[in-house]
Amino acid sequence: MQSTFANKFSRFTGERGHVFQGRYKSLIIEGGFGLLNVVDYLHLNPVRAGVLPVSQLKEYSNSSFPKYFTKYRHPGLRCEDFLAEAGGLSPTPGGMRSYHKRLKLIMEESPSERQKLFKDLSRGWYIGSKEGKSQLQTQIEQGTAKANVETNSRLESTRIEKLLKSCLKQLGKSRKEITKEKKSAPWKLAIASHLKSGTGVKNPHLCEYLDLGHPATMSNLVGTYNRTKKSKCPYSKLLKTLNN
Repeated sequence: MQSTFANKFSRFTGERGHVFQGRYKSLIIEGGFGLLNVVDYLHLNPVRAGVLPVSQLKEYSNSSFPKYFTKYRHPGLRCEDFLAEAGGLSPTPGGMRSYHKRLKLIMEESPSERQKLFKDLSRGWYIGSKEGKSQLQTQIEQGTAKANVETNSRLESTRIEKLLKSCLKQLGKSRKEITKEKKSAPWKLAIASHLKSGTGVKNPHLCEYLDLGHPATMSNLVGTYNRTKKSKCPYSKLLKTLNN
C-alpha cells in the first residue's frame, strides 16, 4: 500500500509524494501565552504559505479570521482567552483590529524570533512553559495523569533520545561518527541491540537514529550480532555497565 500501490497511483495521476498521510497532529497546550502562540500560528498559515499578505487577512474567506470581526459570530468562535493574553484586548471587533495589528508586527519585525516561534510550534508534543511540561511529564510517568497515544509516543521518543546520548557518551562516540562509520560497525550494532532490548523503539526509527539503512538490513545485522558477537563484544559490555 505504501510502496507498490502508491508508486502506481502517482504515475497514474501524475503526482509526487505520499499518497497516504500520517495521523493528525494533536498537542497538549498549557494555555496562557502558549495558547496565544498557537492561535497566532494558525491565523498566519495563509501568510506563511504566500497566499496573501498579513494586511489582507480579513479578506481571506477560507480562514475563520474574518469571522471574528462580525458582530454576530458563531458561538464556537471564542476569542476572549487569546485576546486577553494579547494585551488585555476586549472580545470585540475593536479588540480584533488591535490583534490584527499585533500579527502584522509579528510578521514584519524580528524575523529570526518569528522563525524560531514557528519552528518550536511545529515539533514536540507540549506547548507551554518548561515547568508545566516537566510537571505533566512526571505525572504521566507516575500514572497520575492521562495522555493520548501520540503524547506517549513522543515521551518514548524523548526517552530513547536520552538513552542514545548516554550510549554514545559511554562508548566515547559522537553523532557525527554515526554517519561516517559503516552500518556493520560493532559499536553501532551494540547500541542498536541495547536500545531494542531496553525500549520500544521501532526498526525504522532505530535505522534513522544510527544510520543503519533499510529496516530489514538492520534487523539482519543486529540479529547476527546478537547470536555471534554480542557476548564477547567490548562495546556491549560497556553498555551493560550503563544500566548499573
